[in-house]
Amino acid sequence: MKTKAKRSHEFKIYIGSVYENENVSFCYKVPFSENMLSDAIAKFQDEYKQLIPVRITKTKFTCGTSYSESGWEIAVINYPRLAVEIETLEDFSEGLVEYLLNKFKQNRVTLVTPHVSIMYEEEQLSNEDT
Repeated sequence: MKTKAKRSHEFKIYIGSVYENENVSFCYKVPFSENMLSDAIAKFQDEYKQLIPVRITKTKFTCGTSYSESGWEIAVINYPRLAVEIETLEDFSEGLVEYLLNKFKQNRVTLVTPHVSIMYEEEQLSNEDT
């Protein structure tokens, strides 16, 4: 059997699993489900100019004994192998990050590209900016 290898690229998005900026008590944060996340991603995919598949995986963020948070890893992948340039995958990933940041009221979302990691944060306007 003959095989051939083709380069492929993957972009990863890391996002928490609760609405961070809801008007709720600091003692309780409202979670969103995998189905809600999947539906939001599907809507974004439908509105994008080209079909781009993703993989959604549960993950957990920890930092010592004082911090633990459930979240999601969203891998933007070129599978099944489509004729998609790396620039298109990057454009899609950046757009998806900004969409999810706003949709799920996140303080920050991280995008890991083949070359760099970028943390997107909600821009807080100070009184001087308004």
